[in-house]
Amino acid sequence: MAEPPEFHRDRVFRDPVHGLIQISAKDKFLTDLINTPEFQRLHRVRQLGVASLTFPGTDHSRFCHSLGVLHVATRILEVLKTRYHDSIIGNQVERHHQTIKAAALLHDVGHGPFSHLMERAFKSVKDHEERTKDMIMEKEGGIWMALKNNAINPQEVRQVIDHKFPFLFLQDIVSSQLDADRMDYLVRDSHFAGVSYGVFDLEWILNSLCIGSYSSDHQNPELWRLCLDKKRGLQAAEQLILARQHMSLQVYYHKSTRRWEAVFLCLIREAARLAAEDALPEGTPDLVKVYLREKGKVDHAQFLRLDEPLMFTAFSVWRDSRMLQHRWLADLAAGFLERKKVLARVELPEDIAADQEALLRQRLEADLQNEGNSQWELDPGEFTPYKGPDPATKIYDSEGYDESVLANSILLSDGGTHNRATPVAEVSAIFQMLIGQRFRLRRLYCKPALKNEMDRIVKDTLKSSQPDLPLFP
Repeated sequence: MAEPPEFHRDRVFRDPVHGLIQISAKDKFLTDLINTPEFQRLHRVRQLGVASLTFPGTDHSRFCHSLGVLHVATRILEVLKTRYHDSIIGNQVERHHQTIKAAALLHDVGHGPFSHLMERAFKSVKDHEERTKDMIMEKEGGIWMALKNNAINPQEVRQVIDHKFPFLFLQDIVSSQLDADRMDYLVRDSHFAGVSYGVFDLEWILNSLCIGSYSSDHQNPELWRLCLDKKRGLQAAEQLILARQHMSLQVYYHKSTRRWEAVFLCLIREAARLAAEDALPEGTPDLVKVYLREKGKVDHAQFLRLDEPLMFTAFSVWRDSRMLQHRWLADLAAGFLERKKVLARVELPEDIAADQEALLRQRLEADLQNEGNSQWELDPGEFTPYKGPDPATKIYDSEGYDESVLANSILLSDGGTHNRATPVAEVSAIFQMLIGQRFRLRRLYCKPALKNEMDRIVKDTLKSSQPDLPLFP
């Protein structure tokens, strides 16, 4: 009697943002990737670091965000396949869809505990993209094995993460100003923060996606880009970028969140100082000791075990230490765990210039070197709502303008590649305004005992950096 054929069911995840996220049985490789230790670890890494101390609902993980990015990327691929089913575009989508889906799913596996925040703690630590690329290519790792067992080239997946995939319109799905990452995190972070700033018309953007070319070599499919339909996509693009700006101002760079980030950074730096002296409190997990002593430089196996629950275990140990040499560490840990004010804020002018800020940072490092860098934090918060060239530069630097458009701009297309696509800033007053905006949110925090000294340093630095005024008008 013949054995029944092997049966594979579609995998379905319930998601509060997208509803049901379905993974086809034909894409079993995605289930294999999700089941790897590398991806399962993302359950234990939160999407927004310490933002839950300001917005209590933002405890969502990198795991659910990564599933959301996969979902949006899959829908983009389906839109392109349907619209260009009998063409070079459709053929390339069919050929590379597994690589793009894998890259969309895996794009964040390199995040350490507390996400981007940990990257600010140590200048020497690899950013999450570098770590992600290494994890994909780790031949002893679960990701490499899952990809190879499903006949998917890990090197091609790495190329997408590294922004070096040969077909730009497919690369754009994972990394661009129209990528699936942004389309998920804005609506997801907005949902869990309990705000509406990140809401935009996702369905209409997906419905408006098409392919276009800005290159003079419009017949080269490797240079085609992911675009929005010229007749119906502009307002959706404006809404998307404004959503990002509003989320940045109201959530990501919220003054309370940035204060708790400063506490976290001071805590990690103080712990790293003690780790270098082998003087952390007894009971600190060994892996945390190694991570801090090596300033984030740990191997693949160690990184897989490093997550936020382990860090919180260390914080609890540090809070309870009563040794004199641990007093500041304990104060910071208690402030962070119990949401108690532990740092004072030093007022800075809202319009502090970049050269003044650089000079201030030098003065602080020089004057407070005996105090260590765990007792103050000059927050370098900065973001640009839209990264694209000013159309005015086209007049006197057409070559530079074209290069910048190809690198950064959102493009509007008629859906074909023979007519040159149009950068959104050339037809939108909103984008023209956003190009010129750069938000610099500088905030200075310190140990309360240093407040008077910090005020003096700030006052002296800003006064000395002012240009001399003429004696006579």
